[in-house]
Amino acid sequence: MAPVLLFLLAYLVACGIARFAVLARIKAGGTQIHSYYTGMPRIMRWTGSISEETVKRIVEPMLVFLVGALVLQGNVPLGTYLMLAAGGLFASVNLAAGFDRTRALDMHDAYLDQCNTVERFRQMHGQ
Repeated sequence: MAPVLLFLLAYLVACGIARFAVLARIKAGGTQIHSYYTGMPRIMRWTGSISEETVKRIVEPMLVFLVGALVLQGNVPLGTYLMLAAGGLFASVNLAAGFDRTRALDMHDAYLDQCNTVERFRQMHGQ
């Protein structure tokens, strides 16, 4: 069987295991995590004090790219796929982080606007 197909099989098995773990946690009455949360990176065990966001934005894509470059020596299709996937992962996670930052800034601006409105309201009513 081609290494790319073995990788696909391993990926599908990992997705199934993750899905069953979520279902088991929910059935056991565990906490429901945000629906867009991608999970704790397994490599966080070895990254020390690096934040989860940095691991997802930088470390994971770099690791996948390096593994792809190494695999490329023995299997071009799989190595190429991993390197392209690393680029996609980098772009996806960094875009999501940018959107989250924009949302947080918008919330902060709305908070400041509301504080200003409350202050004007108080001045209107002599408080």
